[in-house]
Amino acid sequence: MKRRVLIVCYYFPPLGLAGVTRPLQLYSRLAKLGYECHVLTVKPVTYYAYEPELLIGLNQSGIHRAGSRDPQRLMYLCGMRTVSDRSTDTARRLKSSIFPDSKRGWIRPAVRLGRKLIKEQRYDLLLSTSPPISAHVVASKLAAETGVKWVADFRDLWTTESIEESYGHADMVERGRLLLNEIESKAASITAVNRSVAEYVGASNVITNGFDPVHAKLWSATPDRSRFVIGLLATFNDRLPVEPLLNCMTNLREKVPSIFHRIRLLQVGRVDREWLATQLKGYDLANLCDMHGLQSRARTVDLLSASSLFYIGVQPGWGDRITTARVYDLLASGRPILAYAKQTSELASLLAGVTDGRTFTEDSISEATDFIRELAARHADGELRFEPIPEYAKPYSWDIVAAQFAALFDRIL
Repeated sequence: MKRRVLIVCYYFPPLGLAGVTRPLQLYSRLAKLGYECHVLTVKPVTYYAYEPELLIGLNQSGIHRAGSRDPQRLMYLCGMRTVSDRSTDTARRLKSSIFPDSKRGWIRPAVRLGRKLIKEQRYDLLLSTSPPISAHVVASKLAAETGVKWVADFRDLWTTESIEESYGHADMVERGRLLLNEIESKAASITAVNRSVAEYVGASNVITNGFDPVHAKLWSATPDRSRFVIGLLATFNDRLPVEPLLNCMTNLREKVPSIFHRIRLLQVGRVDREWLATQLKGYDLANLCDMHGLQSRARTVDLLSASSLFYIGVQPGWGDRITTARVYDLLASGRPILAYAKQTSELASLLAGVTDGRTFTEDSISEATDFIRELAARHADGELRFEPIPEYAKPYSWDIVAAQFAALFDRIL
């Protein structure tokens, strides 16, 4: 007889982007590992992007949606469907005054529905995943009421920042620390996506994010032969900067124009096109980049298979302790990865085991430029061919990640 798990998460399809991937992959894979899963999530909300195709093939009867009074739910009820980048900036300014986060209006409805589901379904375990921290509050209340064991999973330090950086008032910082202590004392186990997050939240188990093995099989071994393509996957903004790469491009234009003129940037994923266009224009590179925006996940692989190199970047300081979810898809591609990140960062630690994985900072722009130049020269000589799902990527398949969660559940139960 399969044991039952209730995954408590705010972000779930038809919402899209990286935040839905972890609960989605666990929901779809744990059944094969002896755990029947249900999901407790939110009713439709206004969001940055939607990927309803992610629901295809899922057991819809196991997806339970609670109402909410949080801003995104209220905007949806008022007829708004997508969040603009301008409203995102406004929300960022307001969030420091909302505890534990802007999704707190979902807590009571989710607890009510969760209480009903536990009575009907008799779950053996609760798994909450954040952000938002409100998901942990929901699971904590349900665990306290029902006695069901609970695992708290952290995809970020707290919100997208630490407790100390998330709130604008000292008393709210203290409330955050007390809530974290409460989670540590009440949860049967705490998991985190990397070592830095684990150390911060007191997690005893590091379970990374991963890549979808189905989509990974779609990567081509052969890149575009007519031009050297640098792939840009997913979000870029002030915290996930593209400017360091553009510095490299201007260096190449000055030093090796013959190679520079063979290079194209290929962007796929949600991005503020106006912002990216401004960045490019600032370096006189407006015509260098092909922007495709958000595409289906299969189409994303198809487009980016033209790449011979991937670039990602994280803002020093803020980005030192995070591991962007997109990096696992890049690992599966078998392509070289150039990352703007400090040598002491989580991203640099991950890429240390990757063939042709490099990191650089402002002090090593010239070395990064040389790396691009060398790869572009090999490409011109027809020497670049890649192995999708290389050995260094295999431990990060979502099949392996789900098995790690199942093994943890086995130990707890």
